[in-house]
Amino acid sequence: MAMFRRSILWQPNLSSQKKKTFSWWVLLGDLEVDELVDVKRVMMPAKRGFDRRAVFSFNSPGEEDGETFKLSVIVCSDSYYGLDQQYDIDITTTAGDGGAPPEGE
Repeated sequence: MAMFRRSILWQPNLSSQKKKTFSWWVLLGDLEVDELVDVKRVMMPAKRGFDRRAVFSFNSPGEEDGETFKLSVIVCSDSYYGLDQQYDIDITTTAGDGGAPPEGE
């Protein structure tokens, strides 16, 4: 979309007319039990080519390896209406290394 090429938002109704950089709120939760796991705010960088990502760390509700559960990722704009998106992801538990983060992060 052409309106997302720049990170400056035009707001015609503000009296101060100062520039505002828009950002996204990323929510991770379990909709089946109405539980919010984590919330992150992702700012839009002023320069092109930079990654926009949110990294979540959480404890899985599954106690056994191979157990599958579903979480929802909801992405909301703090400046534009109607751009909210929801993604349901299935996560399968595996034997871990004690909670150490993956290499490179």
